[in-house]
Amino acid sequence: MQRSLYKEPWIRFSVKVIALLTVLVAAGFAFASRYRIGWDNQKETCLPYHLFLIDLKDQRIKRGAFYAFSVRGLAPIYQDGTTMIKQIVGLPSDRIRIDAFNQITVNTKIVGQGLPLAPRLSAQAAYFQGHMILQSDQYWLMGWHPQSLDSRYFGAIQADQIRGRAYGLL
Repeated sequence: MQRSLYKEPWIRFSVKVIALLTVLVAAGFAFASRYRIGWDNQKETCLPYHLFLIDLKDQRIKRGAFYAFSVRGLAPIYQDGTTMIKQIVGLPSDRIRIDAFNQITVNTKIVGQGLPLAPRLSAQAAYFQGHMILQSDQYWLMGWHPQSLDSRYFGAIQADQIRGRAYGLL
């Protein structure tokens, strides 16, 4: 059996390569228009994942899911527009309470304990204590680690701050 030593003409090969590259670039742009990759490079992470796929088109809010959102009013710790990822634990009309023992509850369910970052924020724990009912465009977000900078410190976020749902990958 003899193998063919036929070589494809350069022009025909070039057309195939250009067509393949065009498809790959178009697929890349389509992916980039909908998704972002989020990487948590902190030493102490507040979520169980380090790598996230953020779906910018998925705006359906679900309690317990992770969401990427834009930070507002946390300077000088974080500049406005910085993207953070936390878990939504409070939805509109939920009752949020931080009691005198620094226990955080949503509708009487405990979702967190302690305010260990209060001194770093130059505040007493009592400053963060109180209760509220989330309005129709407000959400309460928490990290899983006690050192998480989350809604217990910066309060509820507005619906327009949510960038998309985040899916943990690694």
